[in-house]
Amino acid sequence: MGDVDRPDVVVVGGGAAGHAAVTTLRGEGFDGRVVLVHGEEGEPYLRTLVDKAILQGLLTAEQAALPVPLDVELVRGRAIGLDPARRAVVLADGRELTAAAVVLATGAVPRPGPAVDRVPALAGADGGEPRVVHLHTARDAERLRALLGPDPARRTVTVLGAGFVGSETAAWLAEVGATVHLVARSRLPLAGALGTAVARAVALRHEEHLDAHLGRRVEAVTERPGGVTVRLVGGTVLESDLAVVAHGTAPAAPGTGGGVDVDDRLAVPGAPGLFAAGAVAVHRDRRGRRFRTDHWDAAVAQGAHAARAVLRRLVGGPDLGPYVPDAGFSLVLHGAQVAGFGVAVPGATPEHRTLDGGGLLTELRVGGDLVAVVGLGATRELHALRRDLRRP
Repeated sequence: MGDVDRPDVVVVGGGAAGHAAVTTLRGEGFDGRVVLVHGEEGEPYLRTLVDKAILQGLLTAEQAALPVPLDVELVRGRAIGLDPARRAVVLADGRELTAAAVVLATGAVPRPGPAVDRVPALAGADGGEPRVVHLHTARDAERLRALLGPDPARRTVTVLGAGFVGSETAAWLAEVGATVHLVARSRLPLAGALGTAVARAVALRHEEHLDAHLGRRVEAVTERPGGVTVRLVGGTVLESDLAVVAHGTAPAAPGTGGGVDVDDRLAVPGAPGLFAAGAVAVHRDRRGRRFRTDHWDAAVAQGAHAARAVLRRLVGGPDLGPYVPDAGFSLVLHGAQVAGFGVAVPGATPEHRTLDGGGLLTELRVGGDLVAVVGLGATRELHALRRDLRRP
């Protein structure tokens, strides 16, 4: 690979943030040496399509791939360490990459929920594929689709977790005719991200369309030949053909496994030339409280912003100002679209509105400034408010 260990810019992570960073660098005319480190099997791909398209059979993992620009060097390897002072990234095979600027875009890893922690070994009790499946990667989606078989309507599935991925997966399974048990520790899942009004409407939809067990904890999971038994605290027993674990994510920085604090330009304080973007980046609002975002649109926006901050450092590019979290998300739940822009930071004041036609809209404000908007059946209103968003 020649002197690949001395590039101008190293971007660690081939997901949405990393891809946006390298494409922005090239799109803005940067002609230095750029390396993209990719730590997963296969090609970089759009992770947001894992449950929205790959699981549903709308796209293959190959069709969801993110093409790496031809003038960007792709290095395959898992980053396990970082020396911020030297801007050096250490890979699992011992290679070390140093650069004038490093963008950490390593994303997040799935949280192991109590259902998984309390099972000593899920190695496939029937000698086949394990029937308790995490849903985070393209390979996870392919494995789950294979377990569902050609006719998912004949399956019974227990979904553990009712966050974005768990809710959307459970809703799709119910839509295609599967019998679905949805288990969530919170009585009102997604309230922190959607506000109580929209989250309550989502919970009601779950209860109308599937077997919802909200505010319940898992006591034990047993994988048996041909199926899975989930026992909830209180004695309820759920029998199913397979179980899906979707307990959310945690940031995954090389070496630390945690998040990376950034300033309002996505630079890492005290480490000149080091930046972070996407789900691994931890921001602070004006009250000093930490927050992060784990949505594809936000990762793209942060990757591009970090790349422009790199350009300012290396070649004197313009200062685009603070990063404003105005990127959005959307999901379809039982025939209704839930969407939002911005980020619902802790402590924001909600203002709920019921719209003509039955839609719901929540505006979240900090000190009078609009920092997020969320709605159910409120697409037009959300887009109209997006231009008024401010950095929290």
